[in-house]
Amino acid sequence: MSRAYAGTDHVTLTPPEPQDFEGKGLAIVSFAYKPDLDEEGRLALACLRRFGGEHDRYLLVPQGMTPAFDVSDFRVRELAPDNLAGVETYNALMLSGFFYGLFRSYDAILIYQTDCLMLGGGFEPWVKAGWSYVGAPWFDRSGRPKSVGNGGFSLRRPADCLRVLESDRADLTGLTVPGLRHFAGLKHAGVLLGGLDRAQKRDDGRPLAQRFLGDFARPEDEFWSHYAPVFDAKWKLPAPMQACRFAAESFGPEVVRLNGGALPLGVHAWRRHDAEFWLDRLKALGIAAEG
Repeated sequence: MSRAYAGTDHVTLTPPEPQDFEGKGLAIVSFAYKPDLDEEGRLALACLRRFGGEHDRYLLVPQGMTPAFDVSDFRVRELAPDNLAGVETYNALMLSGFFYGLFRSYDAILIYQTDCLMLGGGFEPWVKAGWSYVGAPWFDRSGRPKSVGNGGFSLRRPADCLRVLESDRADLTGLTVPGLRHFAGLKHAGVLLGGLDRAQKRDDGRPLAQRFLGDFARPEDEFWSHYAPVFDAKWKLPAPMQACRFAAESFGPEVVRLNGGALPLGVHAWRRHDAEFWLDRLKALGIAAEG
């Protein structure tokens, strides 16, 4: 299904006042839009508490909202309500410099949405590998992993994201062969070339990458997976087969098969894809919803 969003120029965000987002290594970042969690969210929380280790955990909430569930193991931080007002503002937030600037002191962050399941620990090797971005692989129509990847359960390196967003260069040789096929399938080539042309013809003081994003009406994870290399030659992505060991979204049973029977570290949108398969995995792990 095609996903379309407003470009960042068409979404209003409010940068936060300075806050104490200080730490090292990996930070796990979740979002709560309502005071309570549904069953899916409670399962996500139970999995996080099983496998999340000692990494710093942040829960970002709209200003003035008090969570009704146990957040004693989170650093709860408030953002202006217009930053968490819906899918389009979230999409723009994940493309904003101020969001990654909050976590500048960390080597990496793990985005963990409440429709995810964490199925294992051991994130340190992924952080040490130096990947700029890792998400659940997307598959082609024949069921083979083609590119990386979905942002719902994703590892991101804040310093690399900031470098892309501050880039004033573009090099189309940064497009990979899988990326070119992806663009051709979704008519992204015209979006990219048209966006760069518009960006080069106006000078509003912003870096080229941000001017391009102003008219980028696509999901944020597609930008980090396919467009970021255009703006930064150092942007580092794993191969899709490698990313199968990290996360799954669609084709969950196939991901496990490709992993030789091993579960990935996490899964996103599991209710929409292979729900019974993942519920069986949770049962085997002895995990049930909290509360």
